[in-house]
Amino acid sequence: MKLKGGFVLTELVGEYVAVPMDPSNEFHGVVKLNASGAEVFRALNEGMDEEQCVSRLQEKYSGLDRETAKAAVDAVLKELRDKGILED
Repeated sequence: MKLKGGFVLTELVGEYVAVPMDPSNEFHGVVKLNASGAEVFRALNEGMDEEQCVSRLQEKYSGLDRETAKAAVDAVLKELRDKGILED
């Protein structure tokens, strides 16, 4: 699973946004993410799979149980799939 096209992730006024930088990208908008969503986005940019994303969230947020981390990852993946920017 990987992100389609090149994206830049940045923080603006406490919110994270991902913006496509590749002009050939079919997605022409902005993806708004919270802090955990941004962490998942970074992990995907690094080539991590779903399980690695879950582990990454658990490492980043100590005390986060696996079920909650998986639900957060699933929500981000669904949003990215719905926007057509995630290849499985």
